Amino acid sequence: MRRHLAPVASLVLSLFAVGPLTLMGCGPDATPEVESPVSRAPEKPAPLPLPPPGPKVARPWPDTDKKSVTEEFHGTKVIEDYRWLEDSKDPAVKTWSDAQNAYARKVLDAAPERAAIQARVTELLGSASADWFDLHHAGKTLFALKDQPPKQQPFLVAISDVDKADKTEKVVLDPNVLDAKGGTAIDWYVPSPDGKLVAVSLSQGGSESGTVHVYDVATGKEHEADAVPRAHGGTAGGSLAWRKDGSGFWYTRYPHEGEKAAADLDFYQQVWFHELGKNSKEDVYSIGKDFPRIAEVELHASEDGKYLLARVANGDGGEYSFFVLPVLPKDKAKAKPVAAKTKDGKDVLPEAKGGAGESAETKAWKEIAGFGDKVKSATFGNDGEIYFLSHRNAPRGKITRSVIANLMKPGLATAHVVVDEG
Repeated sequence: MRRHLAPVASLVLSLFAVGPLTLMGCGPDATPEVESPVSRAPEKPAPLPLPPPGPKVARPWPDTDKKSVTEEFHGTKVIEDYRWLEDSKDPAVKTWSDAQNAYARKVLDAAPERAAIQARVTELLGSASADWFDLHHAGKTLFALKDQPPKQQPFLVAISDVDKADKTEKVVLDPNVLDAKGGTAIDWYVPSPDGKLVAVSLSQGGSESGTVHVYDVATGKEHEADAVPRAHGGTAGGSLAWRKDGSGFWYTRYPHEGEKAAADLDFYQQVWFHELGKNSKEDVYSIGKDFPRIAEVELHASEDGKYLLARVANGDGGEYSFFVLPVLPKDKAKAKPVAAKTKDGKDVLPEAKGGAGESAETKAWKEIAGFGDKVKSATFGNDGEIYFLSHRNAPRGKITRSVIANLMKPGLATAHVVVDEG
């Protein structure tokens, strides 16, 4: 019997790596306790030795110098090694750019598939297929921007009969004709309510600093006296809305030189009014002196022309406020001179530099929703009401509406839910 048990015991001991036995007491009931292998901490392997440093490999692209700049933000030090590259006027940056371009050109030109890709892309870009976009209907005319290669810039067309678009389409303004090099672009356009005139913002050389020009749709001729500078910019864009009778328009206006510090000329967007036939120096201030520095304004007129809506974005943070203006008859909306400074000393109107003053409508503007009301958009209905997309107590959004006249007193308290959040 012992001869058969001995091999079994040896096997068990080898399987469980039995350590020393400990007797728990004396006598026949005493049993040995075996140390569990699970309770033993595994041994950490010895770290592998690091390989010896190899020879320095020469990189084929130009080196970029590190010029460390350290700044502290809220107690945390941030180190930037390449901030010096942000100064495009620095001769060292130009040298670096030229070297990088030369290297990139060398690599790309050597790619065996480059010629075939270039030929195909050139073919696609030069395709005669046209695209129409940014459509607006005014009067009996459909307006659109048309992109037709090989022209570099889209141009403005008017279509009098959509069923015969190929025969009734006419070019109103082609910036490629104004600038054969393709450096003049249409930022946006807004036709007058009757479709007889169109206001077009044009910018040059990629500046995004747009001047509004007014064109006669029938003849394509410009009303040269009605050019309005600095209506569009790269920071907040631009917008425009016509009076119902087409006698003038409200537009977004950036500060002119001398009205603000140089660093602020592309901010502090306001709303001004231009009367057709008058020089832009006679334009009048309407609203905006209390808007944030980074305000982005969009203007919309109601279908009947009785109200103007301004949506003011607080930069790109997703906060919006909304203002409504009951439009006064033309003879009652005349400008009146104002002081160059408000009572608290703010320099808000550049009257001394050409502005005619502020419109009689200025005090008629009513804020119907503030930044804290969580209204994302608003639009005029054809029923004398304004419809809102609101996220107030509705994370997924809800549609509310209110009679415009009611909004002019208690504001959003009169709005009721049309479509609740789902």
